[in-house]
Amino acid sequence: MTMSASLENFLIEHQVDYQLVPHRYTDTAFNTASTAHIHASCIVKGVLLQDQQGYLMAALGADRALDLEQINRQLNRQLTLADENSLSQVFGDCSLGAVPALGQAFGIDTLWDQQLGFQPGFYIEAGNHQELVRLSYTDFMNLMNSDDQCVASALTAAAGS
Repeated sequence: MTMSASLENFLIEHQVDYQLVPHRYTDTAFNTASTAHIHASCIVKGVLLQDQQGYLMAALGADRALDLEQINRQLNRQLTLADENSLSQVFGDCSLGAVPALGQAFGIDTLWDQQLGFQPGFYIEAGNHQELVRLSYTDFMNLMNSDDQCVASALTAAAGS
């Protein structure tokens, strides 16, 4: 499978320079970091959440763990992890489990971890399990800060905590 057309169109529309970075097949963002020799904090994983109000994307470093209780407190919602059926509906042009961390490209509000602000650059899933999209710090932050649908928040804890 190639890069998600939705993601590619979004990046072109927003005039973002990006590079595709191939890597061996992996099944998790953390494994991708290891295989691609990229620090896990620079790989941004997307986690699809849902509740009665709809979907929400959480974008966080591969070295971080989602704190769903904290998110629900902050937003006064009852979000849960989206199931596989929802993933295949929302990300129809992506391989299952290869969720690009730019929810806006799929019409989904995005909540991003403020810890990402400390990274020099970013890699996100291209929508398949064998490519990453490399984005500069400036481009990623501009995408996250240019949209009312994107909110920075403390939504994670260090992995393993």
